[in-house]
Amino acid sequence: MEFSKSAVLKKMKEQQKQILMLMFCMWSKEQTAIKEELETLYDAYYEELELNYDDKDDDEDEDYEGNEHSSDTRKELFNFGNSLTVKGA
Repeated sequence: MEFSKSAVLKKMKEQQKQILMLMFCMWSKEQTAIKEELETLYDAYYEELELNYDDKDDDEDEDYEGNEHSSDTRKELFNFGNSLTVKGA
């Protein structure tokens, strides 16, 4: 049985193309899975941050009961105080 060089090269090219397409599909699915896992992890992380912030915020509100300033106003005043610097020090 004889095969021409061009027929063999053509068949090799077709197989290589199929292999590359399969590899790309597998890579793409893997990237999608990684992306979805990262999104899940980030969502959980930021949810936890919000819960901790809310808990901390609730604790601050208890410390300042009866204060005439709202929680947001107190935070703004606190941040302003932290932004002050002493010249020549």
